[in-house]
Amino acid sequence: MLGAPIVLDAQLLVVVLPRIQSEQGPSHIERIRVDQRGIAERKTVLDANAIVPGAYINSWRNVHHPASGSGGEVVVALCHSGQCGGMGAADAGAKSTLVRTADNGVTWNVIATLDGVYWIVSWRASPVEVLLYQYPTDNADSRRPPRFVSWPSMKPVTPPSPIAGAVEEQQFPVFIAGGHVGWWWSGGRLVDEAGRVLLTLPSVATAAPARQLDLLPSPDGQRLVVTWITGEAREQRWYWTLFERNSDGTYAARPTISQPTLINAVPYSWLDDHRVMIPASAPSPALGLPAGYVPAILDLDTAEVRPLAAFAADPAIASRGNYVVGID
Repeated sequence: MLGAPIVLDAQLLVVVLPRIQSEQGPSHIERIRVDQRGIAERKTVLDANAIVPGAYINSWRNVHHPASGSGGEVVVALCHSGQCGGMGAADAGAKSTLVRTADNGVTWNVIATLDGVYWIVSWRASPVEVLLYQYPTDNADSRRPPRFVSWPSMKPVTPPSPIAGAVEEQQFPVFIAGGHVGWWWSGGRLVDEAGRVLLTLPSVATAAPARQLDLLPSPDGQRLVVTWITGEAREQRWYWTLFERNSDGTYAARPTISQPTLINAVPYSWLDDHRVMIPASAPSPALGLPAGYVPAILDLDTAEVRPLAAFAADPAIASRGNYVVGID
């Protein structure tokens, strides 16, 4: 259900998407202070163009979890010197620069500049390690199996044999508990490096026409939330299943929850053990949300979605993309 807007008194780190979408991604990140009055203060804390002229943000991941005191750690990939894909092959001369914050956006450091196009898939903060997808730079390259590497070593990260040849299925590596790498397969399984199945989705998630499966691990890897949808356009329904880690390393499913009416509800950040942030875009003004992506909190126990009041009340801010990647 869609709950009442929630009032927060917090400092938010927000990736800002432009109102008019283009082939390029967002170029800046803001720290936004919200309180009972709404948006009290906004400040740009990362400007991609100030780091590399013409750069834009092509991906980001965070390990922020207020309950763990992680401090809002985020790593961002900047694309420059060419187009970094998204709609077709990337430019052969494009480069990627990785920047990181460990204090929820107050300070940023460049940690690497790489030849080629890399998108962030997953990362861990201690020790710092980033799993990267190496984006194809020509059409022939795009037909090969996906390539992943681990920064800073830049060594290839390859899937175990059970899914190594499943080119037609989405597969990507994610950090799970203990710094281990799990492989998420869009057919509904998570396996470890040895190919052991750690979780299998409930049957409703793997039956047609379920699609757009996504997996988000918690910062400590003890919890995973899997997302999928059924239906089309205004008739679509979103589903989420929260998995919790067993002592043997496998994951047990909690009851699946669902929610209709939302357009985009893929979780991208954890708030605590049972709540995640989603970009709650809705197709109807009757839901009380302005057009755009209003950050909202999804309760994984009740399926209640509560938009952040400061954004829901300001159509000018809500009409752009707002992805909250850190809270303090």
